Amino acid sequence: MTSIKGMIEWPYPVRYGVVNKVDADVLVLGGGIPGSWAALYAAKEGVKVVLVEQADVYSAGPGGADQFWNVAENPCSKISSDELIQSMEEVDPYLNGITAYVTLKDSYDIVLEYEKMGAKVRDILDEYKGAPFRDEETKFVFYLDWENKIHIMPWGQTLRPALYGALRRAGVEMYGRVKVTSLLTEGGKQGSRVVGATGVNVRTGEFYIFRARATVLCTGHINERIWTYIGARFQPVPILPSQSGAGHAAAWRAGAEFTLMEARRIFHGLAGFPFYSVGRSYDPYYGCTIVDATGKEIPYVTDDGKILKSVEERFCPSLTGKRAYLPHGKEKYARPHSLSSDPIKFPELVKKGEYVLPLYLDLPSMPEHVRNYMFRQCLVSEGKGWIIYKMLTEHGFDPSQDMLQCYGEGVILDPVKSWTVRTSRGGLVHDWYLKTNLEGLFVAGDICFNTLGHTTAACSGRWAGVYAARYAKQSPKPEVDENQVEAEMKRAYAPIERSDGINWKELNAGISKVLRTYCWEWANEEMFKIALITLRELEEKEAKEVVAFNPYELTRVLECFDLLTVAQMVVYAGMARKACSEFLAFYRSDYPEKDPPEWTKFITMRLDNGRVEYGELPIRFYLRPPFAPTYKENYEKFKPW
Repeated sequence: MTSIKGMIEWPYPVRYGVVNKVDADVLVLGGGIPGSWAALYAAKEGVKVVLVEQADVYSAGPGGADQFWNVAENPCSKISSDELIQSMEEVDPYLNGITAYVTLKDSYDIVLEYEKMGAKVRDILDEYKGAPFRDEETKFVFYLDWENKIHIMPWGQTLRPALYGALRRAGVEMYGRVKVTSLLTEGGKQGSRVVGATGVNVRTGEFYIFRARATVLCTGHINERIWTYIGARFQPVPILPSQSGAGHAAAWRAGAEFTLMEARRIFHGLAGFPFYSVGRSYDPYYGCTIVDATGKEIPYVTDDGKILKSVEERFCPSLTGKRAYLPHGKEKYARPHSLSSDPIKFPELVKKGEYVLPLYLDLPSMPEHVRNYMFRQCLVSEGKGWIIYKMLTEHGFDPSQDMLQCYGEGVILDPVKSWTVRTSRGGLVHDWYLKTNLEGLFVAGDICFNTLGHTTAACSGRWAGVYAARYAKQSPKPEVDENQVEAEMKRAYAPIERSDGINWKELNAGISKVLRTYCWEWANEEMFKIALITLRELEEKEAKEVVAFNPYELTRVLECFDLLTVAQMVVYAGMARKACSEFLAFYRSDYPEKDPPEWTKFITMRLDNGRVEYGELPIRFYLRPPFAPTYKENYEKFKPW
């Protein structure tokens, strides 16, 4: 162990400056669900595959693995892939139709392949026999929409171990605990072919140079640290705090093209509590009855105010006049919600004395098979919810007798600890091959624009892995520019060369403060300009004063450098969209019109010789020349098998 500046001993040998060189045909950056599937399918093509992951590859990923959304081709589904893609387009005009349709067509294959790996995807022990959410013939258990049976609920805790075993059997060379710091380009030039990447070991500080014929970027989206970090804690959402936009920042500096960086997803988080450890009427407890302090039940209602009288109505679209329940549905696809979650109506009802706080998640009142389904199945399978399950049960919580208090429904009990958390929907522009504008660079998972979820991550990972491998077989030997490597080593190690300065928490808090102040709800041109000036000042001053005393602190500093780059990308994108958009959760006070037709388009941006270059793409550009006009035609043309 190494003692550093009188602090507690660092438990790993520190080897700053030690350089490791690794060659591969296909380099996969990010070892979560998309990266694992990309690596697995690239290896099946007979090429040498190297997988790099900042965490432990065995358990990598922001949420582990949970539901299989939109499995339209499963034998129980009552909605076809073509019907479902039309529904998804109605919900979101900015849909990534490429990854969405690939998911609809390939997700059932993913389910079956997981099963072959040894994961549990069916109720083989008949735990839920006779339940309305189970199909008796296939023994699949369904989530959210019990009627159309398009979302399958597996035993999520079995998926990652099965996938890791498959990677080992396939001979994938895995490098865990290595943070990616940059993409290497041919001749060290921005916009040229990607020939590899660099990284730093988060435990030892060693430097890595990865050289590859093709690279697949699978580093996920950007977590809440960029918006809500205040210096005391990370947001307790099922997203890794290390998911700081490393892939976004590296690809941006390399010259990759992005879109929707101005867009966000909005949901309420409770900064004082571990995610899923408190009562809530949403995932993983969706459909569970909520009661007030007197035991009075709070009804579930449809978006038009109809009160639902049975538990089953909450999960059956036709009983509420809906076509289907989609994960992020609106209007005719929106699922019913507990009146307790309405931030406008419910507080008024509390003020009138109709309900008494606090509220509770009434698990004991649920039918036994539904209660077990929610607590033992949905919670444990929802990302890393098994940790919450273990914590609660070890401390005596019994869902048949005990209720969970609700802190963040329509009335927030601790407003100081409550945030409207926003994450970017922005990502790299890509084609049906999952290939970006940069030669040799492919993408999969949440780093693709407007893509979210385990199933899409897996399906896009398969495609990207196959096409990257086929590209690698035909591409020349990569040549790394030594000057580019030297400059990156200098940048990465700069914080350890200092003996005094600010810490990473101060830098992170500063970045978040700028975005919250100037780019939050009602930004305008002047505020965007101030934000950009301030972020550049942070880059030129505070970022050059930050200090790290061990590899852990160095890792956090490097993440902050990524966040600083991504924050500027968010501002650039916001300045380019001269309109508000409900679909993108993007608002400007100087352009108040919402979703005008002339601005219903993708705004693209990239760095070209250090300058931001903007462009635009029409909605559904992936169904326009040079692509075919229908999803089905494109899928049949581009599917790799």
